[in-house]
Amino acid sequence: MIFRKSCRITEDAHAAAVRIYSEDLTESERLAIKARCEQDPVFKARFVEAHHLLGAVDDWRDELREDSLYRATYGKHRAVSRRIVRNVVPPGLVAGVVLGFSAWFVATQYSEDADAVTRYATQVGEQRTLTLEDGSTVTLNTRSQILVGMTDNVRRVVMDRGEAYFEVAPDSLRPFTVEVGGQSITAHGTEFNLRRNGDGFALALIDGRLALHRQGREPPADPPWLDLRQHPVESGSLARDEFGLVAGAIVDFNAHDQTFAAHHDSNVARRQQWRQGRVTFIDEPMARVVAELSRYSEKPIRIHDPKVGDIRVFATLRLDSIDGALTTLENAVPIRVVPTLTAIAILAAETESSALH
Repeated sequence: MIFRKSCRITEDAHAAAVRIYSEDLTESERLAIKARCEQDPVFKARFVEAHHLLGAVDDWRDELREDSLYRATYGKHRAVSRRIVRNVVPPGLVAGVVLGFSAWFVATQYSEDADAVTRYATQVGEQRTLTLEDGSTVTLNTRSQILVGMTDNVRRVVMDRGEAYFEVAPDSLRPFTVEVGGQSITAHGTEFNLRRNGDGFALALIDGRLALHRQGREPPADPPWLDLRQHPVESGSLARDEFGLVAGAIVDFNAHDQTFAAHHDSNVARRQQWRQGRVTFIDEPMARVVAELSRYSEKPIRIHDPKVGDIRVFATLRLDSIDGALTTLENAVPIRVVPTLTAIAILAAETESSALH
């Protein structure tokens, strides 16, 4: 990947960090990156992360050492050096490695005492409700993690993994923006559910309005509003890269091909049933049900009979007891649940347990 002068270095912290290695880096570019770091704590966190992973440039290192966020990271992880990164990673793959490692590195390496950016996380089966300093409330679902950065000018959250429900406090002077999958979701006084799927995401707007736009860009003041009741969006058919949504909107973003699919759901509230400890499946394949329950299980749940994955399920299941949820399924559809030492096996009802060996 080649980073040209025209790349949006003040929009993408990882591109900015890689750009620093360029021999034709201009002074104006260097100052632009520095200014963005000073203005945006989350951008700074991601830049420092990528900068450190790539080895850090000598003439910036002394300046960065004075920053507590850099000290919290660099001081604890000296083993990652420029020599190691350059020897292990071919130059053409540097950017890909940075992007691929970004979520893991930020989530696990930044300590909570780093100023401006705070990490919140949940374990398997855990839910956690947070009240942020601006009065907004975030409820994290199982295996979830976010980074929160707030200043006098911005309120920004990075959705690192998992799922969260946001109840955003109104503040016309400070946009509330959630970054996920290279996209930004900006809201004022809005409630929405967001689930990260790899590098993509699923968004359900429960109440209010929000704007969806490319990460790093300023939130549009008056985005084109999608009328999803009349015109649902097929995957790949949306030409614009910023738009507005109203309550009831369901959006799925595919990061692989950078496409959106969107429709209106009159029963959008069911998308956040997990907050009440349950999940409803309406004519869903068993494979989808098992994938969902696995998120809440310490042991992996595996379908061992391919035809079981196609069984259609109509059920409401409790999430506070995976054993109970599986028993409910066992009584409702023709399957057998067989716990083992390391996993939970799902078999067709007529299949003997010996088939596992």
